[in-house]
Amino acid sequence: MRKWIPLPCALALFACGSGVGSASFNGTVRGQSMHPADAVSGPSVVGWLILSSVGGVCAKMAAKQEPKSWVTLSVQLMDSRPTAPFVIAPATTGTFTIVPGNFAGSLPPHAATAVFNVTDALCANISGGNAVSGTVTLTSNDGGAYSGLFDLTFDSGDHVTGSFDATHCAGIDTFLAAAGNNTLSCG
Repeated sequence: MRKWIPLPCALALFACGSGVGSASFNGTVRGQSMHPADAVSGPSVVGWLILSSVGGVCAKMAAKQEPKSWVTLSVQLMDSRPTAPFVIAPATTGTFTIVPGNFAGSLPPHAATAVFNVTDALCANISGGNAVSGTVTLTSNDGGAYSGLFDLTFDSGDHVTGSFDATHCAGIDTFLAAAGNNTLSCG
């Protein structure tokens, strides 16, 4: 895992995205709907796309802060390779096939995973689900800013569709590192 020092958003707007992304979300997962207020994306080891019920989420991520009462659709996008590293962030556009968490075998050339999650006012998980089939189609991949469509079926049997026009957010790496180290604050 690479190590880097995050810059505050106020000093480096390019690191946190210069605007708010947009998205649509049609359907429910375990009875929970989502009204996206933001969409952020960026390449890391794999590509990340996060639809968020909270606006301005990149600045919160860069500050290692998990929003309260947060609804998210988090998607990992990856190109598979026959040699190490076996997965990398998407290099181009295309259709990415959902692989479930218990997937065994060779990955398709463009693979994805997706998780729907709902937290409460204390940032504790209260509902969610994992996509078990479907696709995410990237129609634009511009320096880590992803646009496209999704059509997902979850382990609950729920089916959702939508679109996204995400802004690039380098704060995703900071957020993921803090989550892995259990150093996120709730706010």
